[in-house]
Amino acid sequence: MADDTKKIQAHVFIHGKVHGVSFRTNTVDEALRTGVFGWVRHYGEGLEAIFEGDEEKVKYMVNWCKAGEPPAKVDHIDVTLGEYSGKFNYFGIEDDV
Repeated sequence: MADDTKKIQAHVFIHGKVHGVSFRTNTVDEALRTGVFGWVRHYGEGLEAIFEGDEEKVKYMVNWCKAGEPPAKVDHIDVTLGEYSGKFNYFGIEDDV
């Protein structure tokens, strides 16, 4: 039986108090629990992440990024939804930009 679940990618920039509050580590933990692939890293004053997988799971992670976990304080996020690439088989922390 074929898997009819739509797969997508979300490229996310997270702005706010997201450095020094374990946001990257918490994102990895939540992504692994959710079952999406990609990465997260520091990007300037914020964070950047790629989430790939089932559309519902990716959208969950995008919504999760809008708040994160205390003591993080997200001001806003920028999201670009795109086509699933299938090139990731893990979720982890990438080198910072």
